[in-house]
Amino acid sequence: MSATSERGRQLEAYVANRVAELFPKTQLVHQNEILPGGSIIDLHLRSTDGQDIFVEIKNARIEKPYLGRLVDYYTAISNLNPPPKAFKIILVAEGIDPSLRTELPQLKTEFMSLRDLGFPENRKQPTIKLSPTEARLVIALESRRAKLVKTADVAKLLDRSLDYASVLLHRLERKKWVDRVSKGKYTFVPADAGYVKRFPPLNPLLAGSALVAPYYYSYATANAHYGLTTQMPSTVYIATTKKKPTFRWKNNRFKFVTLTRRKFFGFTTVMVQTAEVKMAELEKALVDSLDKPKHAGGVEEVVRALYRAYRRVDMKKLVDYASRTETHAVCQRLGFLLDFLASEGLVHRIPKDLRDRLLRQVGDATEYVGPRERGGDYSRDWRVIKTLTDQQLLGEIRIG
Repeated sequence: MSATSERGRQLEAYVANRVAELFPKTQLVHQNEILPGGSIIDLHLRSTDGQDIFVEIKNARIEKPYLGRLVDYYTAISNLNPPPKAFKIILVAEGIDPSLRTELPQLKTEFMSLRDLGFPENRKQPTIKLSPTEARLVIALESRRAKLVKTADVAKLLDRSLDYASVLLHRLERKKWVDRVSKGKYTFVPADAGYVKRFPPLNPLLAGSALVAPYYYSYATANAHYGLTTQMPSTVYIATTKKKPTFRWKNNRFKFVTLTRRKFFGFTTVMVQTAEVKMAELEKALVDSLDKPKHAGGVEEVVRALYRAYRRVDMKKLVDYASRTETHAVCQRLGFLLDFLASEGLVHRIPKDLRDRLLRQVGDATEYVGPRERGGDYSRDWRVIKTLTDQQLLGEIRIG
């Protein structure tokens, strides 16, 4: 690989792994996205207000002939199906021909220099040397493909004291080989990350998994993982049996939702950006969202998640999991919302035996779909009062 292409790879990795820091209030949607016509753009981001942002990264100065490529990008993005409601292109490069700047606004394009992003200039960087013990630890972590590093693990691995292991990890943090998540816990940055100055990648799900045990990701976080929501959750939701206050790390907010033992089930191991983490199963993500809609973006988002999951969900498992929580409200909301979607012709009615099973779980208390207020439509079957309009509940749902 040439030095130019190697630096280009380093630059793309740097930007992709630090999206939350470099472009606040955005989330990475896709990397190396293929656009209509076959052109490929480096990064596709989406802001919290729904704007699509396409980032093209060039390890060179942008000259006048590049205008044709920008026109191609603009045209291809405009032809996406469905078309983005609003979008812009961000061109990242070492420099740009001043005459091009007047053309950029017409193509919804902004320019950012590598210096704006804090990426090192294109010159040979001094090597950051490791001591023999540091090198031994790095090699050991590389060979184990380590992602999470704890002080106690390092002490055991090197047969040293906890104090020594703590000092060693602190030195490696300064040299950008590990990134501190919380006291005694670090993420490891492998050598093949390709960062000239050892920029640590940002993986909030890996970081979150280091904060509490036992745990699994659920609510809006799991719904986003399964593609059940178009919202870009700014908070990472972690289900646990422990009580732990909200935690912030590198522009990420981690909300810990304490569950009783009987509700702590229904999760699996998934790969997210090369990291193994615990994630609610599809059915449990829906049940958790029905249990605590506020952590899933509100009942309106729960309705949309149910609709989007309908063709993939194991309905028997969904009803099993709802019943297993031993929470009347979960079964009442699930039964009512499935009936509501069926009445709108959006899904098929659930089998009678499963519906009857949910009906047997209806409690004495009246539950609300929407804010607790006077008025609304009352369902005798489910003992549910719907205080939101049909349009509010359906929102962006479209019959496909």
